[in-house]
Amino acid sequence: MLTRSGVATTVRAGPGVFGRVRRSLNRRTLVIADANVAVEGPAIRLDAVDADIAAVRGLAARIAEHSPDTVLGIGGGSVLDLVKLACVVHRHPEFADVLAVRGARAGAISLPALRNPVVRRVFVPTTVGTGVEVSAVACVGIDGNKRIASGAALRPD
Repeated sequence: MLTRSGVATTVRAGPGVFGRVRRSLNRRTLVIADANVAVEGPAIRLDAVDADIAAVRGLAARIAEHSPDTVLGIGGGSVLDLVKLACVVHRHPEFADVLAVRGARAGAISLPALRNPVVRRVFVPTTVGTGVEVSAVACVGIDGNKRIASGAALRPD
């Protein structure tokens, strides 16, 4: 188990993990998945190869349309980074401007602490080694350059 500000982050792995995780979530769970990953049921499908601020804002708007209690993200590092950032922007729209302004000046963006909670995020990574499912960082394209954002609000639940 990994901890975040005294809150445990549970990591599950192995055959059948997706079904077990899906059954443990409520009906107001929004599934957001890589376009190349087979999932059962309704889902927002993403191709996040070159995710930028516009993609973050767009996904945040789609999340708002559903008003979920939980977002279940399924995919590789780029998809899950996009989901992380969009979940924060969904609850804190000004966050997108912070990313754009700070990202235009530096390769690493340190994000401010957020007072209001972000929608609960549960991730099922489909690639090995990125650590996106437990980390407090995410990559995003800004003005054609990859930037890394870091802040406690980005760490999944």
